[in-house]
Amino acid sequence: MKDIETWFDKQGDKITYENISEFKLLIKLLPDGRYINIIRKVENIRSLEQNNAMWGIPYKYFEAALVEGGTFKDPSKKMVHEWCMVHCLPPDYKQRILDEWLKVEPIINFKTSETYKEPFRLTTTKMHKSDAVHYYENMQMLYAESFSTGFENDMIPDPTKDWKKQKQ
Repeated sequence: MKDIETWFDKQGDKITYENISEFKLLIKLLPDGRYINIIRKVENIRSLEQNNAMWGIPYKYFEAALVEGGTFKDPSKKMVHEWCMVHCLPPDYKQRILDEWLKVEPIINFKTSETYKEPFRLTTTKMHKSDAVHYYENMQMLYAESFSTGFENDMIPDPTKDWKKQKQ
């Protein structure tokens, strides 16, 4: 059985899971038995504020542009996220997560003796703060070059601490 890894943020007494429904499903699917739960603090990972700004600002711009341009008819948030990762993740970050994936040992199915390895996929969960800054900048540049009309209100703005309030 492979390890289950989930990410969460703790602020005061509040815990926010990255994908709590997926985590709960994985726990339900575990066979009966005894397990160990290890909690490790992640240093220098992109902040919750960076993540929220990423989903709340540039992804919204790209969603509208990709629909208007005919790339997607009715994209889900996940589709926009995946499209942005392919086109805007910094190359050194992509290489780092590929290198991590290459080091993961395949899982052995002891009943069939077959090995299995999860397919490689892009993710933003392992970003350092600087990776998140470069990703955001890459999204701003790609949008400006490929989708923007050039007017100031049609540019992806820099995130500010109160970007949610400014949006309203």
